[in-house]
Amino acid sequence: MVNHNVPLAVADHFSPLMKECFKDSDVAQRYGAARTKTTCIINRAIAPYLHDELVKKMRNRPYTLSTDGSNDTGREKMNPLTVKLFDVDRVEHMFLDMCITTGTNAATAETIFEKMDSVLKKDNIPWQNCVGLSVDNANVNMGVCNSIKSRILSINPTVYVHGCPCHIVHNNASAAGTHYIELSDFDVEDVVVDIGYWFKASTKRKCRLDGKSFS
Repeated sequence: MVNHNVPLAVADHFSPLMKECFKDSDVAQRYGAARTKTTCIINRAIAPYLHDELVKKMRNRPYTLSTDGSNDTGREKMNPLTVKLFDVDRVEHMFLDMCITTGTNAATAETIFEKMDSVLKKDNIPWQNCVGLSVDNANVNMGVCNSIKSRILSINPTVYVHGCPCHIVHNNASAAGTHYIELSDFDVEDVVVDIGYWFKASTKRKCRLDGKSFS
C-alpha cells in the first residue's frame, strides 16, 4: 500500500476481499487488518526495520542527500531528507527523515542544517560518507557564507553540492522573456494564457481544434 501510495482506508475492504477471493484458504479466512492495524504494522514494524537497514548501509557506504523545504503555510516547516546510495546492483532512493523545524527561525540555514545534522548523529551516520548534496538554488541552500552548503562543506569539503538545473533554466527563460517584451512590446506569456482560456471555456472550440493543424 505504501509502495503504491494507496490510502490506508483501502485496508478496510481488503480483509473481506481476501476472504471472498480465497474461500478455500484457512489463512485468508482468518486474515483481518483494517486501517488501524495496518497503520500500526507500517509505522511500528515495517518503517523501523527499513530505517534500520538504511542506516546500516549509510554507515558503511557512500551516499548522497537531497532535501527541499515545504511552503511556509503552517507553524511547522517540513524539510524531507532523502538518500541515494548504491546497493548490490542498483541505486536506491529512500526516505530518511522529515526534518521538521519550528519557530521563527524554522526556515534559516542554521536551523535546517542543525536538524539534518542531529538526524545523522542520532543514528551515528558519518558525514565523511556523504559524497553529494542536491538542493534548489535558494540562498538558504546555496549561499557562499551562510547556507546549508557552507555548513556541510565545513565538515566534509569533498561533498559535491548540486543545485537545481530546472530552476536555472526557468530563471534564464524568464529573464529572456522579460528582455524580449522590452524589445518587442509583445508578451508571449500573455498570449499563451489567453489562448488557454479561449479553449478552456468552450467544448465547441476544443472539438474544432481537435485534429486540426495550423500553418
